[in-house]
Amino acid sequence: MKKEIFKILIVFLILSFLGFLTFPKLSVRLNPSESLPSISVSYSWANSSPYALEREVTNILEGGLGI
Repeated sequence: MKKEIFKILIVFLILSFLGFLTFPKLSVRLNPSESLPSISVSYSWANSSPYALEREVTNILEGGLGI
């Protein structure tokens, strides 16, 4: 009975040790990168207030883009 437990313990320790040795060698491909879609819009309107820009341009652009 004690020999069986000792054998199981030795096998477990060997497999654990091998797992720890190979873990750093895992490829980065196993963790895929995520790229989220993005858009950048810039506009200018000379001699206008920030409120007018938001009301006349920003709100319309956000509504059209679904933001």
